[in-house]
Amino acid sequence: MKDTIVSFSMMNTIHMTTSYTAYKELLTVSSQRPSCIPLPLTKRVVGLLKRELMLLARKQRKI
Repeated sequence: MKDTIVSFSMMNTIHMTTSYTAYKELLTVSSQRPSCIPLPLTKRVVGLLKRELMLLARKQRKI
């Protein structure tokens, strides 16, 4: 989980390599303690994350 938050703070581009559960945890943490996540999870950012996850899920199904 820490890796995810670090990667968010280190780059502005969203590089989603974490699992769906980690993503849900990240959203939960961000809603409880917004200060611990450097990148503000705006609707646009959340939308991009969801799209990335959809693409990841499709790739995994094909394999």
